[in-house]
Amino acid sequence: MCYDVAFKTNIKTIQDYFPGIKVENQLLLNFHDLDHIQAQGNLSYGIVVKENGIITLENMLWAGKVNRGGQRVWNARSETILERNSLWYIIRKNRCLIPVTGVYEHREIAGWKKKVPYYIGELNREVFYIPGLYDDGNIVDTTTREIPRTFILLTRKANWAMSQIHNANPQDPRMPLFLTPELELKWLSENLTDEEIKEITNYEIKSEDLKYHPVDTIRSRKPRADGKSKDAPLEWKGLPAIAKL
Repeated sequence: MCYDVAFKTNIKTIQDYFPGIKVENQLLLNFHDLDHIQAQGNLSYGIVVKENGIITLENMLWAGKVNRGGQRVWNARSETILERNSLWYIIRKNRCLIPVTGVYEHREIAGWKKKVPYYIGELNREVFYIPGLYDDGNIVDTTTREIPRTFILLTRKANWAMSQIHNANPQDPRMPLFLTPELELKWLSENLTDEEIKEITNYEIKSEDLKYHPVDTIRSRKPRADGKSKDAPLEWKGLPAIAKL
């Protein structure tokens, strides 16, 4: 699953992509770019929604949802959101886009004690948008003391490159649901049928359309020893290359 993303840019890039987008005042006042955002960090984030024909960059909390087993989950399998008994079916029409400049996943190497973190982005796109679902929040945002909406992002079965990076479960490798620009915009359409939702969630990005490289440990508050940002490449001695299948 994907619990780590980066949004290392500015609001203007989103405004350029969505001309006329309405931006919440709180985001305009408090926005700053981040090279690492972790789902479990309980952070507010700018999420794109469309309601009553108006596209808005709205403050939401990546707090996920509590499943029937009492566990909090931050991602949803895109294959399940149309299943009537799923946790997501009731909110399948609450569609949103999560702006990112990249995501992080961890790779296991046989014989290595530590997993190797990778930074993954899309070729030729500074910012891209992962589809998600949102819900009325039930967790207090510790930075504002408000109760914002919460969101989850969608995942799907991994392509050959991502299956080698996010390889902890080789029987069920996953990756975020990367979309084309056209499908991203369609995801925001307010009157999508279930068949149209299924068509979008069935999309699989080609491995060749992704860029990826190993980075230093990301889940640490300490700055990197080399002083670089968390998304900067780092050479891991002896690291096997990603094989093209």
